[in-house]
Parts: sequence; structure tokens; C-alpha cells
Amino acid sequence: RNNVTLCRFGVGAFHKGVHLSANADVLFLNYGIHINAKEEYAKWLHDLSPLLQGLKTAHVRMIWLETVPTFFRTKTAEFDGVKHSPCLESALSLEQAEAQNWRNRIA
Repeated sequence: RNNVTLCRFGVGAFHKGVHLSANADVLFLNYGIHINAKEEYAKWLHDLSPLLQGLKTAHVRMIWLETVPTFFRTKTAEFDGVKHSPCLESALSLEQAEAQNWRNRIA
């Protein structure tokens, strides 16, 4: 240990990346903006749980904070499936930001 390695694991390799992080001192983790349904996100967390238990026994310190997708021009600024819609021109309102924070509340 005593070195720094930065890795980014894409959507398809995320679970593999968590498994490979067992040699890390610290793991910064987030994923949720790729999942836009609360039920799907809760299932994903449930499926991830055994991998996270492995990191606990390896004494990996984990820091988890989901980011909010703050740029889509929808009521809550979340992705609605339209990839080519225009972005927001200003920052989110407090109501929009709170509406997006459900991933952190579930996690």
C-alpha cells in the first residue's frame, strides 16, 4: 500500500472494479446517475452489498456520495431518456436539487 492509484470503472465494469479495489486504502464510490428509477437503484445496491462486505474485511476505507445530474432540461433536471435535449441554462433550484437527492437517501 502507501501508493496512490486512480481507476475509473465504467458502467459495464463497475462491480468488477469494486472487487479489484480490495487492495486500495481508500475507495471513492458513486454510480447512481446511471440509474433513474428508485426501485432499480435499491436492487442495484442490494446486489452490490456482498462486494462491499469484501472491502470491509480487506479494511478498505470507502467514501460514497452520489452526485446529482444537474443539467437536463426536465422538471427535476434528471435524465428522461432523450439524449439530445438541451441543457439547463442556470443552476438547479433547491427543490430540483432535493428531488434528485433520493439516491443518497436510499444509499
